[in-house]
Amino acid sequence: MVRFRRPTRRAAIAGGLASVAAPFMSRAADDREPPAVWPPRGKHTLTKRTQFVLLDLEVRFLPNSPAKQPAPGPSVKPPATSYPDPQINHHNDGFKIVWIDMSIYPADLPDGWYDPYTAVPPDIPASWLEPVNFYDGTIHYRVNVMEKPDSKTLTSLISRVTTGTHEGTHNVWLGHGVVTFDRKGLHRFEQPVKAFRPFIRNTQFRFDRRIDELQLCVADSRGAMVHKWVEQPNDRYEGSPDLALYLPLKVRYTAVVVAGGAAFARPSWW
Repeated sequence: MVRFRRPTRRAAIAGGLASVAAPFMSRAADDREPPAVWPPRGKHTLTKRTQFVLLDLEVRFLPNSPAKQPAPGPSVKPPATSYPDPQINHHNDGFKIVWIDMSIYPADLPDGWYDPYTAVPPDIPASWLEPVNFYDGTIHYRVNVMEKPDSKTLTSLISRVTTGTHEGTHNVWLGHGVVTFDRKGLHRFEQPVKAFRPFIRNTQFRFDRRIDELQLCVADSRGAMVHKWVEQPNDRYEGSPDLALYLPLKVRYTAVVVAGGAAFARPSWW
C-alpha cells in the first residue's frame, strides 16, 4: 500500500518552504474570475503552445479521513453538509490525489484517495524538454483562499507531481507551489521550474516523461501534512490532532507552466 515519508524537519526548513512562499502578492478576489472546470472537458483555455495548465482546481478540504490507513473496499458515503456547493467537497482531511494515471498504478488505492473520474488532463505534455522547453521555464501560481478557520494558524498548500510509481519515499516527487497564509485572500507568485524547493535535492523526477500523478496537500508552516495518519508517525503537523485549526479549507489553486523565454499569456482575471 502507499506509504509516504517526509524529510526531517531540518531538511524541510533547509528546503526553503518559507522562501518559496515569500514572493506572493495578495489582494481581494476578482469578481471576473471564471469558475474552475473540473474534470477538464478538453484543453484549458489558458493552455497555449508555450504554456500549459498544470492544475486549476476548486476544492474544499474537510476533516473526514479514517483513523488509520484504510484497506481497499467500497466507497464510504460522505456525511451530509450544509455547503451550497457540495460537488467540490473532499472528505479526506488535507490530502487529495487530483489526478492519476491508473493504467500504471495498482488498482488497490483506497476509495476516497482520488475521484473516480480523475485522469491525466490533456494539457500535460509528454515531455518538459521537447518540442517545447518547459524545463527552463517558470511556473505561475494563483491561489484564492475563500474559506478557512478563524484561527491565525499558518497554513501551507503544496502541489506535488511524480513520474514514477510510489516507492515509499519522495525521491520520485517534485514538490512545488508552496504558499503559506493565515487568512483568506488571493495569493499570486511565481518560481522557476528548476527552483530549489522541497524534495528537489534527491528527486528522480523525469522531465523527459509525462507526469503520472498530481497531489494537492494542506500542510502546516513546516510542510507537515494535515491528516490523521498520512505521513504522521514521524512528523506530526503543528497542533495535531486538532484538524479544526486548518480545516475546512476552500481554495481555488491554479498553476500554469510557461516555457523558457516565453511570456505568460496572463488572463485579465489573474
